Parts: sequence; C-alpha cells; structure tokens
Amino acid sequence: MERNFPPLHLLGGIRQGDPLSPFIFLLCMEYLNAQIEDLCDSKQWMRVKASTGGPGFSHFFFADDLLLFAKANTKNCEAITTALGSFCDMARQKVNKSKSKIFFSPNVSVQVKLDICQQLGIQATNNLGCYLGFPILHKGRNGNAYNFVIERVQDKLAGWKARVLSPAGKRVLINSASTPIVEYYMQCCALPVKSGIL
Repeated sequence: MERNFPPLHLLGGIRQGDPLSPFIFLLCMEYLNAQIEDLCDSKQWMRVKASTGGPGFSHFFFADDLLLFAKANTKNCEAITTALGSFCDMARQKVNKSKSKIFFSPNVSVQVKLDICQQLGIQATNNLGCYLGFPILHKGRNGNAYNFVIERVQDKLAGWKARVLSPAGKRVLINSASTPIVEYYMQCCALPVKSGIL
C-alpha cells in the first residue's frame, strides 16, 4: 500500500536531541568557516595578529558561540555582514544582536567605534565576561583579577558545620573541596602567587 508523506521541510526538520543534530551543526559551522576563510584569502577580511610576527586569526568557534576578530574598519564590517548573512540564509537562522557585543582595542577612536556599532547594529562592551566559568581577561594578569577564586572557596567553606571534626579532619575536608575549584581555573591560566591562592 502506497503512502504519501509530506515533504521534509514541512515536518520542521530534525528535532532537538536527534543524534544527527551535532553532525549537521558541524557541517553548518564548516560552511561558515569556509566563508570566512574565503573572505580572508581575498583580503576582504583582515585577520588580527596578537604580535607583529605572529600568525593572524579571524575566528574561534565554540559549542554554541563564536568569536570574530577583524580590524576596526568599514571594509571588515562589510565582510562580517556578508559572511553572517550568507550563513543565516543557508541555515535559516538569525544573529541575536541583543546578545552580541563588540570589544574594541584601546587604539580605536570613539568615532570609529560609533560608526562600526551603527553599521553592525551591535553594541560595544568593555567587559568580555566569562566562558564556562573562566573570566576572559584583557587588561593583563594581576592578583585582584583572581579574587573570585578565593571568594568561591570561602563560599564553599562558609556553609559547613564541621566543628565535630578534628583539625586533621577539617584539613582533609578543606583540601578535598577547595583543591578542585583552584585546579579547574589552573587548566587555562597560571594563578599568581601574590593573589594569595597559592
């Protein structure tokens, strides 16, 4: 007996949690990666360099976020708009501009910042925030920048009522609970001794 099924695009596509979803997501991100690389190779998108002789970079992809790097000028804004526009048309997605932010180098003038924000429709920010609990520091490392680690350890210990434990037992309990917090942040950066953590 023959059955007539509706076209796939009328079914709403693949549901969230489907085993194929991660693979389709990776394919989509590969498409965006190719778009950006093509624009960089054609000199429409100028990569950013961390040092004079270092390699240039234009983007980082994370699980569900991405960072785009480019020189602050109109040409690069047009390249970013082209890449994201092409990707959104293909993936049937939209950029959430209210959740997107632009971080400028201190060398960029106020007028250029205003022009770029207006062109892209995204607001500027002075704070890069955190990613997976790690603060994205941009003003150099200092002891005060890691005070939040000490505060997290203190918050962990504040709720305990371990007065019945011996001093040795308290020490074991503190080490077992506080060490993983510090080690988590040390995966990405070396904590300064002067911060009082080490």
